[in-house]
Amino acid sequence: MVSQFYSQQTVGVEERELAFRFRETTHNIVSALAVLEKEGRASRTRLAGYWTLRVQHQNNNQEVSTSHEDQPRI
Repeated sequence: MVSQFYSQQTVGVEERELAFRFRETTHNIVSALAVLEKEGRASRTRLAGYWTLRVQHQNNNQEVSTSHEDQPRI
């Protein structure tokens, strides 16, 4: 997957969806989002359970692989 982000781009996320995808409790996700909120990188929306994340600019385009096929074999 190749991603390219531009400065000040925002992304909407849902606490329960993040918890499901990261296989974490909703409490842990909310705690992490609260830390990002203190850093000014996330903010709560008017809808309960929904947040806005501010994505920072990446200086270079890097390919991000989520496949285990690209991992070195031991």
